[in-house]
Amino acid sequence: MELSDTEAETLRHTILDSIRESAVNPDVIPAWDLGTGWPDASVQRLWSVANIPPAMLAEAYISKRNLTELLRATFDPTGASPWALVGGRLLGEVWIVWPRYARDAETIRALAQKGDAYAQFNLGQIYAHGEGVERDLQEAIRWWRLAAERGVIKASYNLGIVFSGSDENVPADAVESLKWFKRAAARGDADSQYQLGTLYAEGKGVARDVKKALRWYRMAARLGDADAKLYLGSHYFERSTTESHRRFAMKWWKAAALAGSATASFNLGHALYEDAKTPGTQSDAIRWFLLAAEQGSLEATLCVGACYLQGRGLTKNIRKGLDWCRRAADADYTEAQFYLAAMLRAGTASAEDLNESESWYRRAAQLGHPLAKAKLAELSGTQT
Repeated sequence: MELSDTEAETLRHTILDSIRESAVNPDVIPAWDLGTGWPDASVQRLWSVANIPPAMLAEAYISKRNLTELLRATFDPTGASPWALVGGRLLGEVWIVWPRYARDAETIRALAQKGDAYAQFNLGQIYAHGEGVERDLQEAIRWWRLAAERGVIKASYNLGIVFSGSDENVPADAVESLKWFKRAAARGDADSQYQLGTLYAEGKGVARDVKKALRWYRMAARLGDADAKLYLGSHYFERSTTESHRRFAMKWWKAAALAGSATASFNLGHALYEDAKTPGTQSDAIRWFLLAAEQGSLEATLCVGACYLQGRGLTKNIRKGLDWCRRAADADYTEAQFYLAAMLRAGTASAEDLNESESWYRRAAQLGHPLAKAKLAELSGTQT
């Protein structure tokens, strides 16, 4: 879709006005935060931080295409495409891809020494991860500082992380960590905004301030950060006194779940499962449990198994229930191991079931589960 500069600029302002409206009222959740539409990260972040041209945003917005897919489709490693640089920056996770050079240390070093900010950032990455050189965090910090001073936001974020005490080889410095997180957060980095929220929520390096924590979490959430959305959902749910408050909290959990948070998916499922007053909530709960299990939640995997075994929200099916419980137990989730062991001994257990049950009790006990240890001692006494 081709747009004139005027049309693209008008659309950009329309999008940003919507963001500003949600920023004025912290209780407003933009539609894209709930997973109901494009984009899956804030337009403001993409435009102001990545410097994506308005026409490209407009094309993605109007065509309803996922912007990541659009960038991937237009990314040209040769650098010939006008979008190559932008696409490379956003698609790189650990690295910021720069079409002008490969990832070899000497080529990057030469560019870094000439003042190329992104080469300096990548050289810091090389030293931080020991890619082709001996790992040297002090050298990584030196290059990240240079890159950060030249405006590379993720360099500021990395400095905030490394000074937060994340590595035993670098002494924690709360003042430095806070400074760099604030610098990146002010320029729209959601990861840094989340970290600031955590610092204020836990009182690390700053006086504990829940209001400031919530402000930073909201900013990160509006830029698509799943952990920030999860925190907001949990914060409001724990303090909910009315049904409308609960629904508001669960909207944040839903936003986090759709952004990939297994914990948020599980929390939604658990809240709906426990809500016996609302018709149909058990089937809704199962859907969230299944999503959480797919996202890697062992708690949710166990819950699906228990629902099959008990016939709550799912048609009772012992074989499926035990299979789901085994999935979580095989991943060394001790609660699943203990529950599975107990279920195998229930009813008319065969000798094979009893043997499997004891093996799960033993495995859970070896991993430190106190009730499993007690049950093993009880079984040992019975057998003697």
